[in-house]
Amino acid sequence: MLLQTQKIGQARTFLINAVKEFPTDVPLIFNKGLMHYLNSEYNEGSRLFYQLLGKLRTKNLLLINLCLCHLHSHEYEEVLDLQSEIEKKDNYLDFNEK
Repeated sequence: MLLQTQKIGQARTFLINAVKEFPTDVPLIFNKGLMHYLNSEYNEGSRLFYQLLGKLRTKNLLLINLCLCHLHSHEYEEVLDLQSEIEKKDNYLDFNEK
């Protein structure tokens, strides 16, 4: 909710503390990665998104966010690799862990 209302500073504090308390919570980690992306912290955002790759059954939104992080970091080879991976997946994100 804080990310959606663009209260990035408050979201940062909340997400950092929440992930410390619940370090394996997939939605929290995803939102923390999104918060880093919105703060132009692309390396940290992509690190968190990569951390989630094996934990989600459907990965398109995750892969798209990774593409955006790499695009902003001028890492175009990674963008192309991820694009071909996106084409193999379903078009929705499921937060149900394996």
